[in-house]
This record gives sequence, structure tokens and C-alpha cells, in this order.
Amino acid sequence: FVHAGGGPLAGQERRLAPLKDLAALDRETFETKVRCQPALAADTRLELGSQRPRVLHVIQGVSGGGGARAMISLAKYSRRLGGPEHRIVSLLPAERAGLLLAQQAEVEVIDHPGRNQLRRELADADIVLVHWWNVPELASLFRAELPPMRLALWLHVGGYHSPQVLTPALIDFADLAVACSPHTHEHPAFPARPEASGELRHAMVLAGADFERLDGVTPQPHEGFRVGYIGTLDPVKMHSEFVAMSCAVWNWGRWA
Repeated sequence: FVHAGGGPLAGQERRLAPLKDLAALDRETFETKVRCQPALAADTRLELGSQRPRVLHVIQGVSGGGGARAMISLAKYSRRLGGPEHRIVSLLPAERAGLLLAQQAEVEVIDHPGRNQLRRELADADIVLVHWWNVPELASLFRAELPPMRLALWLHVGGYHSPQVLTPALIDFADLAVACSPHTHEHPAFPARPEASGELRHAMVLAGADFERLDGVTPQPHEGFRVGYIGTLDPVKMHSEFVAMSCAVWNWGRWA
């Protein structure tokens, strides 16, 4: 039951099952574990010829929120440009709003899979892209026994303040760690220099919005000065002085 594996956990001991779990190992679980074991080579480059790579997105829960919208937008526009195939795993039961967004983008959602199905999906994907912030579901996933995979993290947090803190161990856990903003990418958890191999294992990709939502919006004649806001009305999402700053702009405009 003990073998050497590759992937992001290279160098650590890999087991089909710990000895203490053998008594409870049923046939389905055993077959799933065996199926997951054809290891990826240490070289994680994709050489698929004409075959489209399969990207599996893993997120805490598919919803109408910003992280899920960025994920679905990425898959949507990647498909339009002839990119990889995209599928989504929602660790929590998906919300109706999120399922509708995915359906409109023609992206399949694997909703709240069981342990064995999740392992199969991870093993079958060419790239696993985890949309990360510090939540129990993703912490449990990373503590579980995982099959070899090409693992990328898209970090949807600033990373400087508890509980959403980035650590070098988290960055090093993945084959590629992707920051969602320049501010995040400047976090000291990211290595300042490339690996000894010369490979750069981190990047920055903005978690952008889908501006097709604003199609048809045109300026409307009105009196006074108006400030628009698109987003969640919550102190954790918008600056506490947003209204005061907007009023200050209006007053400055009147007297400038």
C-alpha cells in the first residue's frame, strides 16, 4: 500500500490507505484510490497534442458572489476563445443563483460531490484550480489524502489580515499560486526569486467581473452629481466612508 508519488506533495510518503484504515476500506474506495494512482511525472508541463486540457475548478460553494462570478467568467471567456474544457466542483451545495450563472455560461457544475467522486474528478483533471480563501471546506480538502495533480491556487484575498492570511506553506503547497491583485502579489509569503530550476511558481491575474452584465446601460440625463456603486452593500466589501467621500467629491466639484 505504500508507494512514492509525484505532484505537489512530492517528497512526502504516499499511501493508498493508512494501515489504521485498512479494516474499513471498502471495494469502491479501494478502486477509486487505485484509479487515482497513475502518477503524473515530476515534469508538470502539459503535452496533450490536439487534445484540449481539462481544467477542474474547486470552490467552497457556487453562488452569485464575486469569487464564483470571477471563476465562471474565466471559464466562459476561455471557452469562447477555444481554451481548455472547464468544469466546476462546488464543495457545499450550490446556490440557485450560482447554478443559473454557470448554466448561462455553459459550464458544468459537480454539486457537493462525495469523497470518492471528488477524488476521481481531481485525478482525471489535467489542471485543478482551487479558488482559495480561508474557509473550513478548503482547509479540510487540503488535509485529506489527495491524488497526484497539477494544483493551482487562485487566491481571492488580500492575505494580510486574520483570518484571510497567506503563508509561505500555502504558497509552496501548489504548483502555481495566483494572486488576485497586485496588492496580494506583493505579500511576503510569495518568494522574491524564482525556484532553483528557474521556474516562476506564482503569478497575478485580476479576479475580474463579467462586464456583459452592463450591456445596454447608457448614460441618462439627470441633475446634480451621481456616484454609482456595483457590489455588495456590506462593510466588508465597501469602504466605511464611501458615502462621505462621494459627498466630498460633489462639494469639491462645486467650488473647484
